[in-house]
Amino acid sequence: MRLIINEKFDELTFKQKAVDALSHKKNGVPETVNDLDFGDYITFVSYYWKHFTDIFGNKTIFLRYLEKARIIRNDICHFRSHTTKSDKEALKFISIWIKSKKKTQLPCK
Repeated sequence: MRLIINEKFDELTFKQKAVDALSHKKNGVPETVNDLDFGDYITFVSYYWKHFTDIFGNKTIFLRYLEKARIIRNDICHFRSHTTKSDKEALKFISIWIKSKKKTQLPCK
């Protein structure tokens, strides 16, 4: 996700855009793409969807996949539950889906 966002916005533009998309954050607006947490990816990309639709296509599918990944990730990182086989398969699928978008849609630098 970081690579995809970086392809769409240079560092200065990202800082400006982040102020609008992420000003609600209690800990302040992230300075760089590397400062985003997983939920910020969803919020930022959704807020600027017109810049990402050519990569991700259907916004509903994007949101469904990323929200599923966010929930599983939070459960693991906050020790809320054990990872099930279904969770692992979902994360693998989502990872492959995102990587396929990056490879097929973004030009090489």
